[in-house]
Amino acid sequence: MAFRRYIQRTLKEHGIGITFEMLQVLSCLWRDQGIAQQTLAERIIKDKASLSNLLSNLERKGYVCRREDASDRRNKLVYLYTSPPQARLSGSGSFRFSTTSTTRRSKSSGRSASARSPKSWKRYTTDWKMRKTLNSAIILAALLSSGLACRAQEPFPQPAADAATEYDRAVAAAMADTAALAHRDSLFLSVEQLFEQGVLHSLQLQADAMEELAAGERERTARTERYPDLQVGLKGGFVGQPVVFRHGLTGAYRPDSPDWSQNYVVDFAQPLYQGGRIRYTIRKADLEKRLAVLRTSGDRAEVKLSLLDQYLQLFTLYREQEVLTRNIEESELRLRDIRRMKEEGLITNNDVLRSEMQLTNDRLSLRETQNSIELASQQLDILLGLEETLLLHPDSTLLYSRLEMESYESYIAEAYANDPTMRQLRMQTELAQNDVRLTRSASLPTLSLYASNTLARPIARTLEDLYNNNWNVGLQISVPLFALYKNRYKVRESRIAVSLRRNAEEQEMQRIRVRVRTAFLRHQEARQQVEALKLSVRQAQENYRIMQNRYLNQLAILTDLLDANSVRLNVELQLTAARTRVIYTYYQLQKACGRL
Repeated sequence: MAFRRYIQRTLKEHGIGITFEMLQVLSCLWRDQGIAQQTLAERIIKDKASLSNLLSNLERKGYVCRREDASDRRNKLVYLYTSPPQARLSGSGSFRFSTTSTTRRSKSSGRSASARSPKSWKRYTTDWKMRKTLNSAIILAALLSSGLACRAQEPFPQPAADAATEYDRAVAAAMADTAALAHRDSLFLSVEQLFEQGVLHSLQLQADAMEELAAGERERTARTERYPDLQVGLKGGFVGQPVVFRHGLTGAYRPDSPDWSQNYVVDFAQPLYQGGRIRYTIRKADLEKRLAVLRTSGDRAEVKLSLLDQYLQLFTLYREQEVLTRNIEESELRLRDIRRMKEEGLITNNDVLRSEMQLTNDRLSLRETQNSIELASQQLDILLGLEETLLLHPDSTLLYSRLEMESYESYIAEAYANDPTMRQLRMQTELAQNDVRLTRSASLPTLSLYASNTLARPIARTLEDLYNNNWNVGLQISVPLFALYKNRYKVRESRIAVSLRRNAEEQEMQRIRVRVRTAFLRHQEARQQVEALKLSVRQAQENYRIMQNRYLNQLAILTDLLDANSVRLNVELQLTAARTRVIYTYYQLQKACGRL
């Protein structure tokens, strides 16, 4: 805001009767002639209605003109009345400026080539004072576009407060706070960058990634059940001196025996048939892994939509700041007129006091909005893994992006196929069906191949110091006789679980239709609300203009004027909220269809 005031004061000092917004338009045209009106609106972050009013004023002043696009008659191209200026810095550091006249003579008729331009162009070409004013404006536009004005190392000039009242000093302090906020480190953040950083630093998604890793390990563990089991054993120890009795408990003697015992065992087992238990266990682990991936996909969509909600809130706050700043500037001009009328004895001091109170309240609202911007930006900084003091600036072109809509039935069909929750329920139904087969496998016989080899010393029966080596190979079959009775109820329970999962799928299909229908209608409603509020804004602006003229002509009281200004301000803020709602409901619809 302080920089804005500085530029406006500079324009006034140079005798240029244009506003800061008009200078922005001239700056863009100085860099790029003949750009579309929509492109110009995106570059200076203005809506179409506001830009149209600016261009109309500039046309009346003789600065710009609008012409039809030869390739598309629906578009309007905006031009400066002069050719693009050649601006450079001389060796001595002075700024030089020159323009090349576009006026040409036709060889056939001798008429000027600009005769086909609007009448305002004719007036401009014959008015030297107007040309000089335009040249000065373009010089400032060149400075603004080149960054010489924006990148000044000195702080923005602050209003003097030596002979000011406490009210004026408060105004200066508010401007200083605003200038300090503008000097903070900032970062432009697009929606794509928002989603990328948010997904990368989301703690929930990090937990989901670990769940996926755990599910993958469980799947690998289940596959190892197919592999053979090989065991190797070694046992050794001290053998005590044995005592042998030949005649009952008499005739004892101590035979010679080894002091150490050794035992080596190798066991091998290969499952051949387990009733399908291994196969269904592996399938269960695989389904759980795929379910973890789907759960991550659903959480990712939730994280994106939550981040977008905060992102659009930040964008709304910036738009509110812009509206409030413009309203404060107009309130300051109105207060200046009211003070002049008070000095002329046309109104009482009560109107001055009420206007000052209204301006103070507007500044408080602006400061509250700026604090909200800082808080909202800090929250996003934390979620995105950025420094908390970084001031984020959302992409303003998002409001002007074309949002293509499809039919309701196509959204429904895509939601049935791609909705993360629906896909998770289908996967859970498959899990329940697999559990039925897994439970049945516990009642089937099992078949395994086994082999073993044992090398032992001494021989256990004789305690002789000899090695005994034996081996065996065979098949082992096991039949759970009572499992048929015990598992019967478990199978029934598993079948009921399958029915419950299918019922949950049907319920989710109903909820999907409701969600998609709601998001579809809310998006259309938001679009219609934007169009209606555009008309309301124009009506409120016209109403304020009429009330302002009536008040200045002593045909209305100050309350009517302030009420008209309040209505205009509220409608503009409602329009800002409605535009962000269009974007949010669109992404809600994308999430409901599984596209987010």
